[in-house]
Amino acid sequence: NDFSGSYEDNYQNYGSRYAGVDWSNKSDLYAAHVGNYNSMAEYNQQMCEIHLSFCNEYLYLDSNQNWDWGENKSLRLKYDDMRNKSEQLDKISVLMIGALVLNRIVSTFDVIVIKRNHNRGFDFNSYNNSNEVGLKLNYKF
Repeated sequence: NDFSGSYEDNYQNYGSRYAGVDWSNKSDLYAAHVGNYNSMAEYNQQMCEIHLSFCNEYLYLDSNQNWDWGENKSLRLKYDDMRNKSEQLDKISVLMIGALVLNRIVSTFDVIVIKRNHNRGFDFNSYNNSNEVGLKLNYKF
C-alpha cells in the first residue's frame, strides 16, 4: 500500500537520521526493537538478562545492525509512534480492500435478487437493416 509505505519511509528516515539505523535487509521485528530499546547494546544486555544461556540466539552482533538513540528517549518514542501508525495503516488498508470486495459481492447478489423478484431488466440490442443501423435499449418494468 502506497499510503502505509509512505509512513514506513518516514519512520525509517527518522530512525536513520536520529539513531543511525541502516535499513538494508532489516525485518519488522528489528524495526520494533529499534523503537523499544535505546540502543543495540541495551537490547543485547536485556536479551542476555532474560534468556541467560540462550541469549546469543537473540543478539544483534553485526555493526550494520547497530542503532543508538543516545539519551534522547523522546526521539525513540516518536519513532515508535510513527512505526506503529504505519503498521496500523497497513492493517486497515487490508481490511478496507476486503470490505470493498465484500460490498461488490453483496451488491451483485442484491441485483440478482431484485431482478428475479421484479422481473425487471435491461435489454440492449443492435440491428442492421438494409436502410439503417441502430441500437435499441429496452427496460422492462
